[in-house]
Amino acid sequence: MKTRYSSLSLDPQINIVPYLDIFLVLTVILMASISPYHHQVEVELPKISRQEEYSEKAREMPLIVTLDKKGGYHLRNLYMNEHDLTSRNLLIKLKVLYQKNSAQYVILEADKDCSYDNVMRLMSIMHQAGFMKIGLVTDPESVYSISRTQGSRS
Repeated sequence: MKTRYSSLSLDPQINIVPYLDIFLVLTVILMASISPYHHQVEVELPKISRQEEYSEKAREMPLIVTLDKKGGYHLRNLYMNEHDLTSRNLLIKLKVLYQKNSAQYVILEADKDCSYDNVMRLMSIMHQAGFMKIGLVTDPESVYSISRTQGSRS
C-alpha cells in the first residue's frame, strides 16, 4: 500500500541562510564592540617654517664656542677663529652669526675645570644671541672610564 508521503522524496538539506544571518549579526556586534578599545595616542606635531629647518650646510659647518680654564671665550667655525673674546664681544658676534644663519648648529666646549656658573653664563649669552639648541661636547673616553669604575663598585 502506498502512502501519500512516499511520492515526496526526502532530500536532507541544510538551510544555511539563517546561519549566515546570525554570523553577520555577530560580526557586526564584534566589530562595534572592539572599535572603542583601539588605543590611539594623540600627538600634536610642531609646525615649523622653512626658515627654521636645519640646512645641510648648517649641519656640516658647526659654530664652536669654547670656554677655557681661565674663563676666556673662543669662537670658531670654518671661516673664522677668534680668541680671548669678552662676553660683550662674543654676544655681538653671535648675534651677527645668528642673523646670517639661524639654523647654524652650535657646539659648546668647556674645560672640565670650568665652574658650572661660567658654563651657564656662556649658555645664557648664546641664548641671548638667539641660539636655543646647543650641543655639548664631552670626551667619550673619560665618560666611559667613569661608568666602568662606578659599575665595578656595585
